Amino acid sequence: MISLARGDHVGAGLSFASMIPVYGDAIGKGGKVARYAAKYGDEAAEAGKQLAKNAPRSAFEVARQGGKHAGFLKNYAGKPASQIQKGINSLKKQIAEHQDKIANPGKYIPGFDKLDPRQQQALLKNKWPSDIVRLQEQLEILEGLLRSMGGGS
Repeated sequence: MISLARGDHVGAGLSFASMIPVYGDAIGKGGKVARYAAKYGDEAAEAGKQLAKNAPRSAFEVARQGGKHAGFLKNYAGKPASQIQKGINSLKKQIAEHQDKIANPGKYIPGFDKLDPRQQQALLKNKWPSDIVRLQEQLEILEGLLRSMGGGS
């Protein structure tokens, strides 16, 4: 990270935050815009306000605007609230299961402790956490869809 090498700890933190899917974009990029605005004046501040105003705020908004998971949203659009709620319940169960996989990998993969340490780390640090992020985004989409229909989650 160039910012860290330059001793810019705030910039490094914002760069790190912007690596978090969906939310990091709003935090990291929004923070960088604010710093730029403070440094370069009113025109940049106005540009930052417009960017923040137009930036998607949730996975549901991103999908609704045709971004990540737009196909997932399209698959559920027009379905009854009861079916969307079933999808929500299923996603919550899958998230809990993936969290348990990280906490108790041997329960899901016999001989996990005998796997190459790189394979173990790939599952514990990459695969299962990224699955959880995806499932949480999909959960947020279904909850947003249900709210937009006038239902709760």
